[in-house]
Amino acid sequence: MADNLPSSAEEIQCLLDEERYNPAIIPQLEAYVLATTASTYDLDASLALLKFYQFDPSKTNIEAVTKVLLMALMQLPSSDFQLCLYLIPEAVQEEQVLQNLMELSNLLETCDFLKFWEAAKAQEKLLASIPEFLVSVQRFVLVTLSISYLRVPKPFLCAALNVQLADLKSVQGLSKFCETFDEASETVVFKKNDQNQIKPKASEQVEDFTTVFNKVLYSSAMTASGI
Repeated sequence: MADNLPSSAEEIQCLLDEERYNPAIIPQLEAYVLATTASTYDLDASLALLKFYQFDPSKTNIEAVTKVLLMALMQLPSSDFQLCLYLIPEAVQEEQVLQNLMELSNLLETCDFLKFWEAAKAQEKLLASIPEFLVSVQRFVLVTLSISYLRVPKPFLCAALNVQLADLKSVQGLSKFCETFDEASETVVFKKNDQNQIKPKASEQVEDFTTVFNKVLYSSAMTASGI
């Protein structure tokens, strides 16, 4: 690896501002992407690298593409994974490692969490390369369930998060989604939000009351007229 490879987000951004369409910067982008962590994730740099590969598939570094997709998958529920996938040629997508990541993405996006954890177990070595990956998936599970339900049974939540009941309380980020964690309760209650409860709009209530009032008037008028 060359000594002049940029190592900071600021250097990469300057490089992209000045040389975005120069394929000579591919090694710098690859080195930066491969060194990316959860705290230094850079979608712009990832897309720029994939764009170069799209123009010239022969230059594709599968290891770099894999890292890009892994990091993008961690951003769910954002659409980063699909944005990156659009730039990857179909021939490259046929690589088994990328097929595996596409399967994981599909299982998460369809909320088939039990099958996701089964599939993830088969990719344990790959996913372990990013320590924060499974934590990010658990965060996505919590986001999804908390906007779908106000409360869920603990066994159901444990299965969705792939943890034992004894470890449920210690799941990272759980407290951000729950009102309180009652050890004795059989359910977990999520904080109320606009999605997990039904609240009729004030305008709908007025319209409903108006409709009832008009029906009463109509009925009274019909009775008075002898119809």
